[in-house]
Amino acid sequence: MSKAQYKEWFSKYTAPESSAEFINVYKDLSTSGQTTLIMQYVVHYKQGVPDMNFLSIATVKDNKVVAWDDYLDTSK
Repeated sequence: MSKAQYKEWFSKYTAPESSAEFINVYKDLSTSGQTTLIMQYVVHYKQGVPDMNFLSIATVKDNKVVAWDDYLDTSK
Protein backbone atom coordinates (compact mmCIF):
# COMPACT_ATOMS: atom_id res chain seq x y z
CA MET A 1 0.00 0.00 0.00
CA SER A 2 1.35 3.42 -0.87
CA LYS A 3 1.71 6.21 1.67
CA ALA A 4 -1.27 8.03 0.14
CA GLN A 5 -3.40 4.86 0.30
CA TYR A 6 -2.39 4.34 3.93
CA LYS A 7 -3.31 7.91 4.85
CA GLU A 8 -6.69 7.47 3.16
CA TRP A 9 -7.30 4.17 4.98
CA PHE A 10 -6.22 5.62 8.33
CA SER A 11 -8.45 8.69 7.94
CA LYS A 12 -11.46 6.34 8.14
CA TYR A 13 -10.19 4.66 11.35
CA THR A 14 -12.74 5.27 14.12
CA ALA A 15 -11.34 3.56 17.23
CA PRO A 16 -12.21 5.18 20.57
CA GLU A 17 -8.66 6.08 21.66
CA SER A 18 -8.27 9.30 23.59
CA SER A 19 -4.49 9.35 24.18
CA ALA A 20 -1.36 7.26 24.57
CA GLU A 21 1.82 7.58 26.59
CA PHE A 22 5.19 5.89 26.59
CA ILE A 23 6.08 4.08 29.78
CA ASN A 24 9.58 3.10 28.72
CA VAL A 25 11.73 3.19 25.57
CA TYR A 26 14.89 1.11 25.22
CA LYS A 27 17.33 1.55 22.33
CA ASP A 28 19.67 -1.34 21.46
CA LEU A 29 22.70 -0.47 19.31
CA SER A 30 24.64 -3.70 19.91
CA THR A 31 24.24 -4.95 16.31
CA SER A 32 26.33 -3.00 13.80
CA GLY A 33 24.21 -1.12 11.26
CA GLN A 34 20.98 -1.87 13.08
CA THR A 35 18.96 -0.22 15.84
CA THR A 36 16.31 -2.05 17.80
CA LEU A 37 13.72 0.01 19.67
CA ILE A 38 11.65 -1.57 22.41
CA MET A 39 8.73 0.65 23.34
CA GLN A 40 6.35 0.03 26.21
CA TYR A 41 3.25 2.21 26.17
CA VAL A 42 -0.34 2.46 27.34
CA VAL A 43 -3.30 3.48 25.18
CA HIS A 44 -6.09 5.30 26.99
CA TYR A 45 -9.62 4.97 25.65
CA LYS A 46 -12.78 6.96 26.03
CA GLN A 47 -14.97 6.32 29.06
CA GLY A 48 -16.10 2.75 29.51
CA VAL A 49 -13.23 1.10 27.63
CA PRO A 50 -10.28 -0.16 29.73
CA ASP A 51 -6.73 1.05 29.02
CA MET A 52 -4.48 -1.36 27.14
CA ASN A 53 -0.73 -1.86 27.56
CA PHE A 54 1.44 -2.66 24.56
CA LEU A 55 5.04 -3.55 23.80
CA SER A 56 6.35 -2.76 20.32
CA ILE A 57 9.69 -3.89 18.94
CA ALA A 58 10.97 -2.09 15.85
CA THR A 59 14.14 -2.86 13.91
CA VAL A 60 15.69 -0.01 11.91
CA LYS A 61 18.37 -0.41 9.20
CA ASP A 62 19.57 2.40 6.92
CA ASN A 63 16.99 4.75 8.49
CA LYS A 64 14.12 2.46 7.45
CA VAL A 65 11.89 0.33 9.65
CA VAL A 66 12.48 -3.24 8.44
CA ALA A 67 10.50 -5.08 11.11
CA TRP A 68 7.79 -4.15 13.61
CA ASP A 69 6.01 -6.39 16.08
CA ASP A 70 3.29 -5.39 18.56
CA TYR A 71 2.38 -7.31 21.66
CA LEU A 72 -0.70 -6.71 23.80
CA ASP A 73 -0.43 -7.25 27.56
CA THR A 74 -3.37 -9.55 28.22
CA SER A 75 -2.59 -10.09 31.92
CA LYS A 76 -5.16 -7.50 33.06
